[in-house]
Amino acid sequence: MNNCIRRKVCSTLAGLMPCAENLSVLRAKSPSSKRPLPLGEGWGEGLANTARYPAPFFFSFYASRPHPSPLPEGEGNKKPTYRQFLGALGVMLTLALTATAQTPNQKQADKEYEVGAVLWQQSSGEHRALAYQAFALAKLMLDRDLRINRRGKLRRAVVVDVDETILDNSAHEAWLIKNHRSYNPQDWTEWCNRAQAGAVPGAVEFLRYANSRGVRVFYITNRKEVEKDGTARNLKQLGFPEVNDETLLVRTDKDSSSKEPRRLAVGAKYHVVLLMGDDLNDFAEVFEQSKTAVNRIEAVERNRDQFGAHFIVLPNPMYGHWEDAIYGSNSKLTEEEKAAKRREQLKAN
Repeated sequence: MNNCIRRKVCSTLAGLMPCAENLSVLRAKSPSSKRPLPLGEGWGEGLANTARYPAPFFFSFYASRPHPSPLPEGEGNKKPTYRQFLGALGVMLTLALTATAQTPNQKQADKEYEVGAVLWQQSSGEHRALAYQAFALAKLMLDRDLRINRRGKLRRAVVVDVDETILDNSAHEAWLIKNHRSYNPQDWTEWCNRAQAGAVPGAVEFLRYANSRGVRVFYITNRKEVEKDGTARNLKQLGFPEVNDETLLVRTDKDSSSKEPRRLAVGAKYHVVLLMGDDLNDFAEVFEQSKTAVNRIEAVERNRDQFGAHFIVLPNPMYGHWEDAIYGSNSKLTEEEKAAKRREQLKAN
């Protein structure tokens, strides 16, 4: 139960406590009350057990129990009976919890359109085949450079993105879908620090091979500093090579998500043989500056010779800057507006 829910429940209980106290006084004064109501027969037991039962169960449980006779005619029936108090408490707790779960800041997101993409990532042989193909091509190009550029003075390096390039986060995307939640930094940080992402097929084997040939591996990611420790643990657990503060380069500039400064820093000291990523922004600044779908396609056409030779792309249909381009890079669109933008971009004969 989060803090907001706790506050609402506490507020509800606080408002009802005077009523409960009043009832207990009336009960004591009632001519028919010859003995105190035992704990097992009244609302005391229910209050003692509310922590174990959800509000709807709490309400239905007491509504179905046998109760002592209501207060007789006279002073007692001018006030609510304890059964009415229990019913009101159950209803109010239910409403408080329901209202909290549907606050405007937590509006349920319609993620149904992403189901196919996540299923393809998790269940298709094609995704696995494309990943193996990408890393097989990477090995071919690395071996080629090892043969041709034998007199280079700089140590070789391979630069890889992390998410959906070497780490598979489709389990987190599936969780968002099942819980009707949009992407948000809090959930993402929690996922990163759990260090439970799987490896993209072929990634560990290729990078361990590159490392065995004396090639330095750099992990350039836009995960944040607060997520660095969890990311490092995740990579190490899966067997990725040489993961340390020098090679794992997270985002440190809160005002910019550009990877270009980090790429340039690596390129100043190393001969970068390959860059690998699932997003065009993982490769060069020209793609980062291309904000529309048309611009991004034009940038690819201008740099087509780099793909398969210097740039190697991994498949990711779940999310990315390709989707931001469809929305006009407008992060303030509602779910309904995003859906309309997606349909507008469809091309049909």
